[in-house]
Amino acid sequence: CKVNCQGGRFTWAKRRNAVVRNIAAAGPAIVAVQEAPTLPWRGTTQWADLSRLLARQGYRQTSDEDGCTQGCTRGAHLYYDPARIRVAQTHKSATGMESQRILSGRDWGPVQDRNLSWAYLQDIASGAVFMAVSVHLPNEKTALGEQLRQETAAGVAGWPRGPRGDRRER
Repeated sequence: CKVNCQGGRFTWAKRRNAVVRNIAAAGPAIVAVQEAPTLPWRGTTQWADLSRLLARQGYRQTSDEDGCTQGCTRGAHLYYDPARIRVAQTHKSATGMESQRILSGRDWGPVQDRNLSWAYLQDIASGAVFMAVSVHLPNEKTALGEQLRQETAAGVAGWPRGPRGDRRER
C-alpha cells in the first residue's frame, strides 16, 4: 500500500513501523516488496524511508540502479540479510531495476507500467547462486490487464535469457 493508501488509518505514517516489525519478526533472508514507490513522504520518499528502516534491522537493498523507463512506477524492490545472503559476484550485471513492458514485448497502451527489481544472489552457507525478482504485476481488471499479467509473468520466467531471447551476461 503506497504512502497515502486509503488515507486515515492506513497511511504510511501509521503502517511503516508495523511493516518493518512484521518483516523483522519473520526473519526472511530475502524480502521482496511492492507498493514502496518514490512518492514524496516527509521530505524523503516511501522507498527511501523503508530502506532506512530495514537497514536498522540489518537488511540491505540489492540495488538502487534505475533502468525503469519514463512513466514507469518504481515500487518493487529487493532487500537481503547480509549475514545469510550476498550479491553474487559471478555476474557482470548482478542487480537492477527494469520496466515490466520489456518482459511482455508489447505496447501497454493505457495500462500503468511498473518496475521489477532483480538480483543474482548467493546463499553464503551453501554457495548456491540464484536469481530473485520482485515484481508487481498490472492490476487492471480488464482483458488487456489479464493478458499483460500473463505475458509479463512468462517474461519473468525467461528473464535469464533476456527480453529478446539472448543470454544475459554472466
